[in-house]
Amino acid sequence: GILKEQGLDSDVEKGCCDAREIFENVKKYIYIPVILLVAILIFVPYISKNFIYGDDYICHVSNIFSINENMSLKNLGISKIRYSIANNLGYGNGIFYHQLVYHTIGYIYFIMKKIGFSMISAIKVFELLLVFLSGITMYQFMQKTFENKRASLISSITYICAPYFISDIFRRTALPEAGIFLFMPIVMLALTELFKDNHKKFAIYFIIGYVGMILSHLVLTVYFTFLLAIVLLCN
Repeated sequence: GILKEQGLDSDVEKGCCDAREIFENVKKYIYIPVILLVAILIFVPYISKNFIYGDDYICHVSNIFSINENMSLKNLGISKIRYSIANNLGYGNGIFYHQLVYHTIGYIYFIMKKIGFSMISAIKVFELLLVFLSGITMYQFMQKTFENKRASLISSITYICAPYFISDIFRRTALPEAGIFLFMPIVMLALTELFKDNHKKFAIYFIIGYVGMILSHLVLTVYFTFLLAIVLLCN
């Protein structure tokens, strides 16, 4: 009665409602820090030890270095020719090979080298972001498809811990090939939207996903398209 007379009961009730709302919002996005934590744990050996020079290291790093060499605020380094490759004879890598991952790492390195970091550090930052964001896109796809947060989180963690994905990063340094893992769940999310008759979202996700895959790794995009065709035929 005293609380009601002083008007405190409504304030307490309002405070409890606000606390519940904050808690629900935290629960809604708890998957983000969980996926980030798993990504960091995956990278613990990578951070504490020297860089692992994989099979494709020389090819990819030389291209990134060549892109970054002439990069400035006025020149984003987008060129079809890698002038410093092959003893400065140059090579048309930009004509034949996918460039999204190269330029992304090049931009990261362009910023990081100004504060004293090496290209290897830029590659590690890119790979950590790639693993984290791939987990996020997989979670969004699974959550939209099955509407089960726990199953979506487990699927996301399983996805970024997949042996092939880990091998691309830690064993082979296959950077463009690893980049496609970010976009495959976006394409699958697009199909889910299509099956639910959300045609506008389907178009947006499908374009983003497929353009990202094509610009990351064309060969794996072709393989993925065959699997996608089977999924469409089955549905």
